[in-house]
Amino acid sequence: MDERRLCSSSFDQLPKEVVLEILYRLPPICAIRCKCVCRLWFSLISHASFSHQYLLRSNLSLVQENTFALYIQRCSDPNNNFVLYHDQESWYNVNPSQFSLNFNLPPQSAGGSSVLFLEPSNGIVLHTTFSDCNGEYPYSAYSVLNPLTKQWLLLPPLPPDEHHTNALVGLVCDPRDHMTSRFKVVRIVFPGRIGQITRSLDVVIFDSETSHWSKSTVSCQHRVYFCTLDRSSAAMEYKGILFWKILMDDVLFAYDPCNSHCQCSLIPLPEECDGGSPRNIDMRIGMSQGHIQIVQMEVSLCCYVWRLEDHRAPEWCLEHKIFLNESVVKDSPFSASLPSLLALDPVDSNIVYFQRHTGMLTAFASFNLQTRQMEVIHCFEDGSLFSYKALAFVLPRWPTLLPKLLCTVVSSQSCATGKKNTIIK
Repeated sequence: MDERRLCSSSFDQLPKEVVLEILYRLPPICAIRCKCVCRLWFSLISHASFSHQYLLRSNLSLVQENTFALYIQRCSDPNNNFVLYHDQESWYNVNPSQFSLNFNLPPQSAGGSSVLFLEPSNGIVLHTTFSDCNGEYPYSAYSVLNPLTKQWLLLPPLPPDEHHTNALVGLVCDPRDHMTSRFKVVRIVFPGRIGQITRSLDVVIFDSETSHWSKSTVSCQHRVYFCTLDRSSAAMEYKGILFWKILMDDVLFAYDPCNSHCQCSLIPLPEECDGGSPRNIDMRIGMSQGHIQIVQMEVSLCCYVWRLEDHRAPEWCLEHKIFLNESVVKDSPFSASLPSLLALDPVDSNIVYFQRHTGMLTAFASFNLQTRQMEVIHCFEDGSLFSYKALAFVLPRWPTLLPKLLCTVVSSQSCATGKKNTIIK
């Protein structure tokens, strides 16, 4: 009998209780990787109750509940970035060995003219690179990253004729699988001419289960007018549906990759959120406490916060209306210049983050809309009036492993071991 088959057969004969006791004593990443030992181990680890029992039996809290990080990146220089970590009590500068989006990616994924990190889903992040290939052909490369486990996957190239620069891009994960993140990368391609009005769109999707890109044409309930695309407009995932803010249209564009009948829809923003109004100087859209929220700021420093109650029957509710100049304490880093919106808190819907420049000083602060209290969470000398953007990342309590792709270049890196693996299948 083959030695490997004999070993697998021996593991299969172990009582279930013994196997669980072994798994509960392993580090979490090792425990998940034991799914490949044999069928019994695979079924035990894949069961929905395993992660919960593991945390209870091992008396281990991998990540406190409602813990999140703000990945802050300079708009003009993506390589200038840092992470602020919040654990319900305090803010910390995170060591890159604990949480990082700086990966040693291969040249085809790291050498573009514009590098973006799109919104996370189930603990993983989509990394995109755009390049014009010396002006000859546009090129887009995609990788999926896990900032906690330091794993990454380089997705196979797009089909040759699908490297359109005007596309909405998003990442959606299978909510049923909490152990290994099965995912889809969605590209909704804009029409060939800016300003074109259409009811049908080309959609290109990468599915981790098939490891291939597929193309289809979907219809929209309403006519869609596309103007210039802001590539930094990240997708938001809500109950398996992707949402984007369309510039100048004052709508959310929604796409459901699992609904074959009505996949695309438009959700009008509140009338007060008129992007073309001279009163409005800043607006952010994000997820907080399981709802889509909009925070809008006017020149008068009046701040509005809206919440979308139901995406199927869109209705926006005004949660807050506050004048910041009546709330900011004098002589604070936020009292001498005009603030700009940074991000919404993904855990507490009453908190919004701002950035502000005063002389050589750049400060980031949280503002509680209920208590009217502003707290500086990070302050440093920047030397210039650089603008920053933030990616809010809720840390999952259980680490998410990236799936194995069936037939492509599979790449992963572990900062914990310092090893890099590239497997060509």
